[in-house]
Amino acid sequence: MKRISREAAWGILSNHKIVILGHGEASVEETKDIIKHTLDIVPDAIKNMIKDNTLHPKVYEGLGYEEIRWEDDNTLIKKHLNEAFLEKDILYIKEYKDNCLTSTAMHIIDL
Repeated sequence: MKRISREAAWGILSNHKIVILGHGEASVEETKDIIKHTLDIVPDAIKNMIKDNTLHPKVYEGLGYEEIRWEDDNTLIKKHLNEAFLEKDILYIKEYKDNCLTSTAMHIIDL
């Protein structure tokens, strides 16, 4: 897993479709382990999720801040993006939600 800059993560998120694999208060390492074990048990899990769960980004910049919104009403405000890690086609981010750090793992389509 390679740490990437916030700018690089923002560029990936604002230009690629995603499938959310995990979201919550677990650490990035814990989230990575959960996803790895899931893929070991169900190797086609991501492939199966792409069909019905692909989210397209819409970037909004005229709000006084930059924000990405997806069709499922999830949002990411750029200044809330804390850190990011990339491993193959999975992007792990830590973001501030309600003053708490939250980890999210996403499969990036066509990275």
